[in-house]
Amino acid sequence: MEKFRDWIYRFSQMVEIAIAVLIGLMIFVVLVKTCVFSFSSLAAAKADYVEVFTEFLSIVLELVIGIEFIRVLCRHSVKALLEVVMFAIAREMIVVHLETWQTFVGVAAIVLLFAARKYLLEEKDQEDAREAPH
Repeated sequence: MEKFRDWIYRFSQMVEIAIAVLIGLMIFVVLVKTCVFSFSSLAAAKADYVEVFTEFLSIVLELVIGIEFIRVLCRHSVKALLEVVMFAIAREMIVVHLETWQTFVGVAAIVLLFAARKYLLEEKDQEDAREAPH
């Protein structure tokens, strides 16, 4: 029975890695297509530069969230999960032009996540945070 549990655990790890690789490939494809679309839109004489930049920024921030999600799948750490949530909140604040009170709530949420990361993570998680390459 113990061997079966070990096999199930290893299988789940392999599936997670396969999912992470697929997400990484999709991120690369979307990044290339986004760059091509953005440059071709900017080359057009009637392009709205602010709209093209906002769309580009939105897609890039979504890709960053996808990359952070890959880290969650690979590392299984609370720190990586908190970073995904922080990026998701920051993306909403930057791309979607929120009202003042909504922006304040987003900033407060990010501050709370930083506080949770600093004061609620175990010592091992904080050491991993310092050693992890950024």
